[in-house]
Amino acid sequence: RESKNAKYVWHKEQFDAVDVESTNYLMGLFEAKDMRYELDRNTTRDPSIVEMTEKAIQILSKNPKGFFLFVEGGRIDHGHHDGVAKLALTEAVMFDRAIQRASELTSDSDTLTVVTADHSHVFTLGGNTPRGNPIFGTVSFNNKTTTFAFHCEYCKLIAKT
Repeated sequence: RESKNAKYVWHKEQFDAVDVESTNYLMGLFEAKDMRYELDRNTTRDPSIVEMTEKAIQILSKNPKGFFLFVEGGRIDHGHHDGVAKLALTEAVMFDRAIQRASELTSDSDTLTVVTADHSHVFTLGGNTPRGNPIFGTVSFNNKTTTFAFHCEYCKLIAKT
């Protein structure tokens, strides 16, 4: 509702154009269902979780009574359920960056930040590969291909749903 300084956006260009000083309410619906994984995100069409968190705090922080913001890194779980460790880890990194950005935009003296999960999945790092070896990609071992390790005798990253 324009009288309440509300905006609805569905494209990153519209999202980027939102004036946080004159906008009190913002709804962004960028996908028909779930947001795309960060690795699959169209960066010209969809904002990242970091960008959405930043914009939300910029708008909400104008309220002199304070605010509540819920940011969910739900695609982490989807990556686990899809059995694709690289997607889950990348989503976790982006969620961590969103938390970091929120921390930079708020004050420790008047902000309570809670980071939790409704459940978890197993991630195990193991094996005996040299330090600094990448953990994503494919490698053939005993005529089988695994999608979790690069150039190593043993799988370093084990993801189980």
